[in-house]
Amino acid sequence: MSFHIEARAPAFPQNDGLKLGAWAWRPVVQLIVDLCDPRVVSRCTYWSSNEGDGLDADDAMALATELEAILADGRYDDYAAGRARMLANLPPDSRKHYYDLDRETVEIVARFLKQSGGFEIN
Repeated sequence: MSFHIEARAPAFPQNDGLKLGAWAWRPVVQLIVDLCDPRVVSRCTYWSSNEGDGLDADDAMALATELEAILADGRYDDYAAGRARMLANLPPDSRKHYYDLDRETVEIVARFLKQSGGFEIN
């Protein structure tokens, strides 16, 4: 399963969408839900489905700015380390239900959101 995050009004034509597999998208969504402003996060109900939900331009920009801050101020590193500890303590059979969180993917999502003009998840 993959997710196509489509820009509603991209700043650049070549930035009209971002395609991520579930293994890349879902850990980013979990980070967003866990660390970002719930007032913005709650405006998108179906983060992990292809229902066409998303955020408008202002909320996408706010989320991008927040993700950049999380990456810059150490919250990402703390979150990733805590997540790694949690996964290490799970039984091996349970770990297969979790995907790796990748800093580069979070950076890519933040850049995309900043230039998306809002987005829909399809």
